[in-house]
Amino acid sequence: MQGGIDLVERPVLTMRVLLFLHENKEATLSDMISEGWNRRTTEASLNKAGCLKLIESTQIGSFPRFEKRYHLTGKGKYTARYVRLLEREAELCLRSEDDDFCRFPKGCMPLLAHLCRREVNRISNIQAESNIWPTQLYKCLSFLEARGIVLKSEEMRGKRTVSSFAISDVGVPLAVAADALDRALREAITQVTA
Repeated sequence: MQGGIDLVERPVLTMRVLLFLHENKEATLSDMISEGWNRRTTEASLNKAGCLKLIESTQIGSFPRFEKRYHLTGKGKYTARYVRLLEREAELCLRSEDDDFCRFPKGCMPLLAHLCRREVNRISNIQAESNIWPTQLYKCLSFLEARGIVLKSEEMRGKRTVSSFAISDVGVPLAVAADALDRALREAITQVTA
């Protein structure tokens, strides 16, 4: 499961940085911090996006007065369109304005992409096929279930209760957007490493 959407899930501002640069074409670190973002998290997000070759920087001026301007690469523009789609679907799907899709618990976005590709998932299958730690997986499933994005069903097998999860009708557009972003990132990253 690693190598797609999970690469931009953390630091939490990585997807926000891509959206910001998509909307503004280029920006400095100060421009992003003026949005109220944490400096350290923004720098980590810029470094992450730079390592993935989704953004580049240009230095304008010379020491001691220079500024670094960031802009999206071609792969970054491609990826940012899918992040925008994910953001739009999250806004439509989430009931609370306090829920920012970039701040879902770690593992939720890859989990949504995973669930999108399968009709019904037993917890044991999800654990076997994903790289999400069990405690984190339960946290993500609980978070998504509380928001009506996934549905839980239980069935008795002998003396054991087996839980299965499926995407709700409300969550389908969000899961499809997560899957699309996951595939776009895998394609962009494959091109970087090839």
